[in-house]
Amino acid sequence: MHIRQKWTCLVLILFILVMSCIKSDPPTAVTPVGIITAFAFLKAYNPELPFDVVGRIDQDTGIIYADLSNMPPCHNSTLVATFTASVERVESGGKIVTSGETPLRYLPWRTLIAVAGDRSVEYEVRLRQRLDAYVCNLDVNRVWLNTMQGLFATTSQELGDVQTFSAALGDFDGDGDLDVLANNYTDVKSVWFNNGQGLFTDSGQSLASSNGYDIALGDLDDDGDLDAFIANLENYADNVLLNDGTGHFSDSGQNLGVTSSYGVALGDLDDDGDLDAFITNMDVGDLVWLNDGHGNFTDSGQILGFSTSFKSDLGDLDNDGDLDAFICGENGCTVWLNSGSATFSDTGQSLGERGIMDVELADLDGDGDLDAFSVHNGEAALIWLNDGSGVFTDSGQALGASWSLGVALGDLDIDGDIDAFVANGVNQSNVVWLNDGNGLFQATSQNIGDSSSTSVLLGGLIGY
Repeated sequence: MHIRQKWTCLVLILFILVMSCIKSDPPTAVTPVGIITAFAFLKAYNPELPFDVVGRIDQDTGIIYADLSNMPPCHNSTLVATFTASVERVESGGKIVTSGETPLRYLPWRTLIAVAGDRSVEYEVRLRQRLDAYVCNLDVNRVWLNTMQGLFATTSQELGDVQTFSAALGDFDGDGDLDVLANNYTDVKSVWFNNGQGLFTDSGQSLASSNGYDIALGDLDDDGDLDAFIANLENYADNVLLNDGTGHFSDSGQNLGVTSSYGVALGDLDDDGDLDAFITNMDVGDLVWLNDGHGNFTDSGQILGFSTSFKSDLGDLDNDGDLDAFICGENGCTVWLNSGSATFSDTGQSLGERGIMDVELADLDGDGDLDAFSVHNGEAALIWLNDGSGVFTDSGQALGASWSLGVALGDLDIDGDIDAFVANGVNQSNVVWLNDGNGLFQATSQNIGDSSSTSVLLGGLIGY
């Protein structure tokens, strides 16, 4: 009887061990095969893209890969995507979106949830984008190539020999790479064509001599190519340059305003399908110019604020589906919310104290809303975190103490979060700040250049 009990216990122990091994096996993953069958960013709906970007769908993991190299950074744009799905609804950012040929404009766009009855499958959209840097300087402009780790290697190119306060990247001639329109101060604007390998040649065009300070690109006349809106200082009127589709620009003949303008940002402010202009000015209020869809602009009649504003960035700050404005200037930053019809109201927020020269919006802490990265003259850069309703708080970080004039945001080390490239003046080196994914930034050890830099542009400048 004693031996039989021993055998019974031994069998029981073996049974428990076998069952525990069976339970330790990982569960079989649910495969989302055939739920979302196609995904793309089409140039027809995204004129800022040089070509169609077709996503690669891994049906085993539910990951959609899209390569956005050779184009400007897309961290703050509400790219229009098209996709097809075999279920009754798809959700993005808590909203139901349409499957099929209807274009989808959404932010955040990193996840798509396909719902079928009581079952749902989440797809993650992963963008790959190598971002090089075009740096504007007070002597010659330079190209810096990204090593994919947030470190940059200089090229031997010296582009132009005049003071350049701003420039813009875009595919002007339709050949699939990014060209440059340089906004030269007290001199003509110049267009530089890219050969596809990051080598630029002056097109020889002499455009609109005025004291240009800022520039923004977009398809202003709805003909499928990129045009330019120029903001000018010293009481020169702002002007619009129209592209003929081959990268050759002509002045539209419009003289917009008589103020000194520091900045321009383009976006569909009144939800009528075309690009309007938000202008930041010296000593007077900021202005909104409405587009008639053919590149002709009319003053909306609004005067926003009364002090000097340097730059602004547009984005949906309060998650209501329209574009709001985050403005920086001599007295800090303010936030203006859009009613949806291009009528703006001040939220009453006063962020920072003085001398904020530039700002860019992006989701810096990965919570699905747009935060702000601002740079200052002689003081630390600041991070402003959004609570999702357009209310911002200082993150408490003070980044550097350089004389900073410009900032550009993008995923510089290809780790899935948004980093910052800061352009510094007074012969101080430019600095790259890498994000840990939670909105905390650390400078790299690299000192980039020793010129007086005024602004920086990010984009894939060479073919990969």
